[in-house]
Amino acid sequence: MKFILLFLTMLSLNACLLNPIVQQVLCTEKNNDSRDSLLFWLFLANQNYYVELNRNWAGIKKGQTLQLSAQYFVFGQNTSTSFQWSSSDVSVATVDQTGLVQGISNGKVSIIASTLDGRASAVSAVSVYSGYVYTTLNFIDSVGHLTMDEASGVLTSNGTASVLPGSDPNGIVTDPGGKYLFTGDFGSGNISHFLINQSTGALTANGNTIAGANPRNLVVTPNGKYVYLASEGTQSIRAFSINGDGTLTFINSFSTSIGHSQIQI
Repeated sequence: MKFILLFLTMLSLNACLLNPIVQQVLCTEKNNDSRDSLLFWLFLANQNYYVELNRNWAGIKKGQTLQLSAQYFVFGQNTSTSFQWSSSDVSVATVDQTGLVQGISNGKVSIIASTLDGRASAVSAVSVYSGYVYTTLNFIDSVGHLTMDEASGVLTSNGTASVLPGSDPNGIVTDPGGKYLFTGDFGSGNISHFLINQSTGALTANGNTIAGANPRNLVVTPNGKYVYLASEGTQSIRAFSINGDGTLTFINSFSTSIGHSQIQI
């Protein structure tokens, strides 16, 4: 038993000595000053105050709630304290001072729990979604709209929205905020735009943008600013910016030198 304890002690000491801050303080040089000692003690202090959350990430449906809880550890001991809770974007989700999160609108948000003494904090990444499902019905030039049952995952059809005749929509994507939907229309060479009703999920046609021959799959950047399209016919990736009204503006085209149908970020 003594040998095991000695071995573990040596491992801990070695790990400590490998840290550059500890090296700087313990392996002193002639020009070492008090600032080095301060760095050393700050390093030690930061290792001994931390917050643990019951959920580091979560997804909740818009309108639902999520209860977060936090624990504060000081030198490895669970310490009783209150926390200051905050949301990085209250338009997406709010949080009260008990850690109860309320989903407001589609998007991603950071929920932060900070100790009252200001020594530590932790973040839970929360995604808020509507629970609407969309699919391209290319044989009938339409987009199908369904809703998802939160408890069972069962889908219920809510009808369709039409694109232009002969469009043959293939690719489909929504923006992170759940406001806009776009389809890559293989037959017509367009991208069709739709507005998403925030209460019902129903689609309203919102025009289209020329996309080049045989557009396929699309992807939206996580910040909701740009759409990238796999353009099979032009053998390129075509980039568009999303305007405030849900329409698209062409930016540029990057040649792939071969036809392709899928794209992801």
